Amino acid sequence: MLTINMLVSVIFYIGIAALAFLILAVLLLTVFKTQDILREEEYEKMLKEEEEEKLKKAQDAQAKELSLKESLELLKNEETESKFNKEYVINYLKKKYKDEVVVNARENFTKTGLPLADTHFVKKNSLNKCFLYVYENNKHILFLVNADQNLVDSFAGENKNISKSLFPKSKDEWFVFIIDSSYTKDDVNYIIDYAYNLPLGIEVNRIKDNTKELTLKESLALANESETESIIDKKFCLEYLKNKYKDEVICNARENTTSTNLPLADTHFTNKNKIKKCFIYVYEKDGHTLLLANADTNLAHELIEEGKVVNKSLFPKSKDEWFSIPILDGYTKNDVRYILDYCYLLPFGIKPKRVKGQEIKEELTLKESLALAKETQGDQTINKEYVRNYLVNKYKDEVIINERGNYTSTGLPLADTHYVNKDGIRKCFIYVYETEGSTLLLGNAKEELFDELKDKGKVVSKSLFPKSKDLWITIPIDSSYTVNEVNYVIDSLYGCHVGLDAKLSNSVEGERKVAHSLSEIEVKKEVTVEEASELVSDEVVEEALEIKYVKLEGGKKTIINIDTISENYKDGDEVNIKSLKEKGLIQPKYSSYKVLARGMLNKKLKVVADDFSNEAIKMIVLTGGEVVELKEKK
Repeated sequence: MLTINMLVSVIFYIGIAALAFLILAVLLLTVFKTQDILREEEYEKMLKEEEEEKLKKAQDAQAKELSLKESLELLKNEETESKFNKEYVINYLKKKYKDEVVVNARENFTKTGLPLADTHFVKKNSLNKCFLYVYENNKHILFLVNADQNLVDSFAGENKNISKSLFPKSKDEWFVFIIDSSYTKDDVNYIIDYAYNLPLGIEVNRIKDNTKELTLKESLALANESETESIIDKKFCLEYLKNKYKDEVICNARENTTSTNLPLADTHFTNKNKIKKCFIYVYEKDGHTLLLANADTNLAHELIEEGKVVNKSLFPKSKDEWFSIPILDGYTKNDVRYILDYCYLLPFGIKPKRVKGQEIKEELTLKESLALAKETQGDQTINKEYVRNYLVNKYKDEVIINERGNYTSTGLPLADTHYVNKDGIRKCFIYVYETEGSTLLLGNAKEELFDELKDKGKVVSKSLFPKSKDLWITIPIDSSYTVNEVNYVIDSLYGCHVGLDAKLSNSVEGERKVAHSLSEIEVKKEVTVEEASELVSDEVVEEALEIKYVKLEGGKKTIINIDTISENYKDGDEVNIKSLKEKGLIQPKYSSYKVLARGMLNKKLKVVADDFSNEAIKMIVLTGGEVVELKEKK
């Protein structure tokens, strides 16, 4: 039998064993926890080393100079698909830079499988310079960019695959950009814009996109955060659009809320050139206004740089980009007019001129008027000479022209002053100033013209100069004016003194007239592929072709681009296979050739070939040349 002493001893030893087990457990847990911490630290260290390795590789790649073959091998080995392609770049350039860029679109590969790049050229201020090669291979994109180290440095620390390029051989610096899935639309647009503007001496800064994506409910709540009521409302937007764009806009005005108190927007649509598209929603509630704008990141960034609140909008669901713009404190009427114009004109590829700063004062001094004209300068073909010629041609001896220089000997601005000279009336009705590429009209007008221009959204104010009992108005000729509108203003200023009512012509100035026959062709000194496409219809192609029947040699056929011909021939030359071989532009083994459109043609040439693309024919006839196609003699 167990004695009490034995029982106590057993309990004591069990206690000792339990305590030892507990101590062991605590020690083991401490060891495991320490190992976990060490593993965590090791993992973080490994991640950091991987990141540093990636960064080092990116830096090494940037320092390395790659041949075209090596660059294309990188492209081939790229693992992630790009969101961009050749077509995206072409559309972006055409839309943004219009006829100030030459877009050269080509297939991705030659017939023998060699890669082919699209090559794009700056065509502005007498420059014709290649700034970008774009290669595309199986949803992977490579840019060869004519740029500088500043562009590369703007992506520092982002692990972008960027290297120096040995191709093309040039005094300029060229860089390889592999456009992988990490590139956003803003990144790609920035690279294109930077390269385009660099030879023009224009600085382009990178703006990273920090906008949020808001629901309609969140956007409306943000608009209501303003402490003061907005100076802009639905009525302001409606009247501005109707007065400025008339029947080229469809305005859909609605109540502010439904019967169940849900918010309702006015929705406005473009109605021009067969484009009917919603470009703006306008919400108004409790004195606060919200715009949902169908725009692009350029507008968003422009407003954000000025400290405005702009976010992406999840409503309406659309392939287009929509932005939430609450009209909070700090917006002027001109700011809102600019947003409305920007969204309206975007589908037509037009960017409006911005009038920054505070609202235009109701009355301006001459100094203020001239400063305003400089800020809002537009079409430089509207100048003193234009106004003089228009008045002389239209009113002849019923107007007195007083032509003067642009400045006095001491540098003060001088105006041409023109006078009505009809029915015994001799009265000054217009001052025309021209300074630093800007034109300002000071007009002796009626109140009706002032109101009309104001309603159309034009920049117009009353003028304190010259001192007179009559009403004088200051009219800076900005980019919103067409030639017809300028003519209308001049006629209105003249007509109000002799009882004549001016009429605005309905024809649209600046629209390119499309030639439908050779007799309608307006010969140009130089022409691009895009211009030829726009200016000449396909009907002209057949009419322009002169067929010559000859005995053709059998053999291989090749191609040559029109810009290559333009670079190697003089004005008035005849281009044929013999002269092309003599110049080394076609190899001796070829017996026939086809002329393709590319780049620019700036010579009047007679081109004799076996075949032509339609666009090449259009370019030749637009520069006053002749097109002779050789056919087999039967």
